[in-house]
Amino acid sequence: MKMWFAIGLLLPSLLLAAPGEVDDTDIRAVNGRSVDLAPLHQWYRDPEGERPLKHWVKFAVLEIKPPLAAYIPCIVQSTGGKREVLFRKLPATTGETLASIQSLQRQVDSLHEEIDREQAWVRRDEAVYDGTVVRSGGYVVGTNFVHRYYRQRPSNGAIETRLDRVALTEKQELAAKLEADLKALRQDTNAVTIFALDTKKTYGGLPVWETGQQ
Repeated sequence: MKMWFAIGLLLPSLLLAAPGEVDDTDIRAVNGRSVDLAPLHQWYRDPEGERPLKHWVKFAVLEIKPPLAAYIPCIVQSTGGKREVLFRKLPATTGETLASIQSLQRQVDSLHEEIDREQAWVRRDEAVYDGTVVRSGGYVVGTNFVHRYYRQRPSNGAIETRLDRVALTEKQELAAKLEADLKALRQDTNAVTIFALDTKKTYGGLPVWETGQQ
């Protein structure tokens, strides 16, 4: 519940905006001049005719690395393929979304490691203890009779093995849910999509791109 609440906070504009009421206003400032990227957003939503603002390149941010001087190194995907570039500034939602994706991925990976390890243990114990029982008996003595009785119950090993199977199934169900959450978050490409201008400059051998973010 906490994870979904955090994810919900990442994209308030998408959650609040009703279909047909999208506000595409996106003012950027570069070299003292302002430009509204609204036509670009509208074109990508309904790509008909010639694309406007061709100098602005669309990137999908895949990874954010530690800062390099005044820049933010990122691994990005664009029509030119995957590469590393520098940005002066990124939207806060981009970093938050990627952090959520990475956190979910770590949880999924950790769960799968536990499941793979415990799966072998549970299968081995099931082969040994499944169906095993403990028998006991005694006598009931009455005035005119003696009755012998028998009881049996699952062995401790069988009980523990069943409990281990239940715990393993719960982990598998949790992993499946987290994978679904992760897939949904990755598919929301708007949260990690940015537009930027090539400054024609480099730093540390990497190209510098300007987002114009305020």
